[in-house]
Amino acid sequence: LVADLRQAPGLRLQDVAVLANHAAIIDEAFDGVPPPAVHSAQVQTVGFWTGWIRLVFLVVFGLLTFVPLYLLNLAFGGGNRNWQLIGASLFLLMLPVLYEAVAYLGTLAAEFAGVEALRAIATFSLFHSVLSQVVWAAVTAVAIVLAIVGLYGICVQFGLLGRGARSTSTTQTGTATAEDTLVDWDEEF
Repeated sequence: LVADLRQAPGLRLQDVAVLANHAAIIDEAFDGVPPPAVHSAQVQTVGFWTGWIRLVFLVVFGLLTFVPLYLLNLAFGGGNRNWQLIGASLFLLMLPVLYEAVAYLGTLAAEFAGVEALRAIATFSLFHSVLSQVVWAAVTAVAIVLAIVGLYGICVQFGLLGRGARSTSTTQTGTATAEDTLVDWDEEF
C-alpha cells in the first residue's frame, strides 16, 4: 500500500485516510483483532484506483461533460427558457467533475513540467477541502432549483400539470381544440 501511494500522482486525503486506517488495523492485528472484511476491499481499491487510473478517468470524464451540454443545446436550442434552465442545472451538476479534471490536469502538469504551483489547484478538490464541499453543496442546491423550475415549466407547457393552456388551432370553418384535430393514424393508413 505504501509503495502504491508513493508512486501515485495526485494523492487525495481519502488515500491517506486509508493508509492511516491500515496502520491502525495492523497494530490491532498484533493484539489478535482480525481485520474487518471491508478494510481489505478498501486497500485493494486504493491500490487499483489511486494514481494514474484515477487521474486519466477524471480528466476524460471532465472532457466528456461537455458532450451532453452540447447535445442539449443542439436538440433544444436556446429559445426555450425552460430548457435553458435545465441546461444550466446540468452544467452546475457537472461542475465538480470539471473542476476535478482541472485539478488533476494541474497535478499532471506539476508531475511532468515540474511546476509545483499547479499543485495548489488540487488543494480545493472536493476530496481535500471542506470549503469546496460547502461550495459543491450550494451549487448542487442551485442546480436542483433550476431543474425543478425548468421541468415544472415544461410540464405546464405541455399541460401535464393541468395548468397549461390548451392549444387551439384556427381552421377555415372555425376554432377547434387540439383534441378535435387529433388523427387516429392507424385508421388513416
